[in-house]
Amino acid sequence: MKNRSGFSVLALFMFAASPALHAQAPTMSVKITSPAPGSHFDSCTDIPPGYYVLVAKLTAKTGETVFSDPVPITVGNADKGNILMNREFDCKTTPWILYVSSEAEATWAIDPTAEIASGGAAVVHIVTGGPATWDVALSQPLQVDSGHTYTFSFTAQSTESSKTIDLFLQMTHDPWTIYYLINPNIESLQDYGPYQWECTSLNYPNPFNPSTTIQYQVPEEAEVTLTLYNLRGQAIRTLVKKSQKPGDHAAVWSGVDDAGERVPSGVYIVRLKAKASGGTALF
Repeated sequence: MKNRSGFSVLALFMFAASPALHAQAPTMSVKITSPAPGSHFDSCTDIPPGYYVLVAKLTAKTGETVFSDPVPITVGNADKGNILMNREFDCKTTPWILYVSSEAEATWAIDPTAEIASGGAAVVHIVTGGPATWDVALSQPLQVDSGHTYTFSFTAQSTESSKTIDLFLQMTHDPWTIYYLINPNIESLQDYGPYQWECTSLNYPNPFNPSTTIQYQVPEEAEVTLTLYNLRGQAIRTLVKKSQKPGDHAAVWSGVDDAGERVPSGVYIVRLKAKASGGTALF
């Protein structure tokens, strides 16, 4: 790992082992003497900014293995509470990935000179948009834990007069459950958010047969709409469309569309919208 000054991080990982390493395998030990816990390194060209924990491993010829105590460090503009890597796009594109479906055409690149933030900016050029908003999606894998609240914010602008996007958290494998979804409208250069999501299960069971219960929370009295979509972005069933009091709510879907016909097995998207009495969109 190297940062922009050419400083080699790996060269500083010095291991101290017991002199009796080969004679007394049980007494051997390993320790990271540098960098020190809590060290910070400038943004680098091959390691994305983020929070890292270094651990050294030492294995003797006998097969005995020991590990060092963990050493936390940060790279670039990162801290322990921020789970996004390379969030200022100042370290190439890793680990961001641009997904483009077969029905869309788009490219993206990092502009290090953009004055949109302190770092660089991701510029996504959509030549042809698909029928669904997720036909063009910029993403990276994250590890989230139940019982935690996550906050999202970003700086953006649209070259069009207005552009609505989907900001969502989705399972990275089948059944591809979307746990959080909000639709900010991008206009002039500005900060968007913060948006908050409490990590709780949205539906159970998942996958399901023949029905599933979708749980959600309403922060204040609002007009609530809960709609199911297929992967082509077509609305197939509206489960809730009414005013609801603040608190916990649930809706049951038995796998049929608005016409009462059973839908094919597959992956479906849940979209929840709530609008307060004054017309303010809550989510």
